[in-house]
Amino acid sequence: CSTLVGPASLERLGRLAKGFPPVGSTGAIELHLGAGVDRADLLVFSDGQGGKRQLARALAQGTPVLNGPSLRPLLEEWTMPGALLSARTSLLWLEYDLPEGGESRTPMVYFGLLGLSPAELGDLVRRTRQILTGRAAGSAQIRALESCMRSLPGDGQITFLADPSASRNVQHVRLIAQVPRACAWTWLERVG
Repeated sequence: CSTLVGPASLERLGRLAKGFPPVGSTGAIELHLGAGVDRADLLVFSDGQGGKRQLARALAQGTPVLNGPSLRPLLEEWTMPGALLSARTSLLWLEYDLPEGGESRTPMVYFGLLGLSPAELGDLVRRTRQILTGRAAGSAQIRALESCMRSLPGDGQITFLADPSASRNVQHVRLIAQVPRACAWTWLERVG
């Protein structure tokens, strides 16, 4: 690991990991190879009812790495039985960027989706944007996301919805689509 992760990155990873509650079933380190910087990011994966219970306990204890002003309400809704985020998503990824010379920012949040219809995807995007930014997602954005989903080939799927916090200055919701290679170009042309 020491040949891939420099001492400064290792120190930043260790500092964040030491204060991180046991809410995940899996973790990962994302390395920025060839970027000319000593940088690695921390990813934590949580799933199922056990993951939701662990996360709810950590939130109740006020764990600092989970307490960002836009992050906490999103995580609370994911742990709340019957809430849209809890009912329509299966898992949660938190990606903590650990830039050189700085503290970690509010993490990028990824949700694993549970067989959503295009309209349900639109509802989920509206809800996450409202929680994270206090503003609704634009109707053009919702129509584009729903169109992407309606245009998927039969064996394609939208696997994750990543909705960044306002601190990243990213205005768009990100989708990760799994599309068979034989259909990928046609699908991209269809969705524009």
